[in-house]
Amino acid sequence: DLIFSYIRVPFFDIDLSKVKIMLMLNKNNYHRYDTVRYIIINLGGYTISFGEPYEIYYFNGTSWILADWLLPEVWVLILNSLGPGGYYVSGEIHLNGTPLGKYKLVKTVYVGHTDDEFKLEVDFNVIE
Repeated sequence: DLIFSYIRVPFFDIDLSKVKIMLMLNKNNYHRYDTVRYIIINLGGYTISFGEPYEIYYFNGTSWILADWLLPEVWVLILNSLGPGGYYVSGEIHLNGTPLGKYKLVKTVYVGHTDDEFKLEVDFNVIE
């Protein structure tokens, strides 16, 4: 008989106190046809990596729903890497007349040479 079990052995341990990542937008309030850009800043002591994909959610008054109308149909699979002190400015996200309301952008970031992931979130409003 073959017995298989999975044991995760990290490449190195991460000191969570040295993980400091900031996700911010170029502004907090957008008009329906504006363009959004997000910025990731690595303020910590480890290299971080992330792909191009992001998620945008719309608050419908009771819960957050995926705003799939704001997502591209195809993602370019590029892995970005930021050393300590580095920053990244995204490409343009066109709102294309999206409904008014509260939104949030969610970005997944990986730290060091591990599969430890962090979900970063930033809220924004679409106003008249």
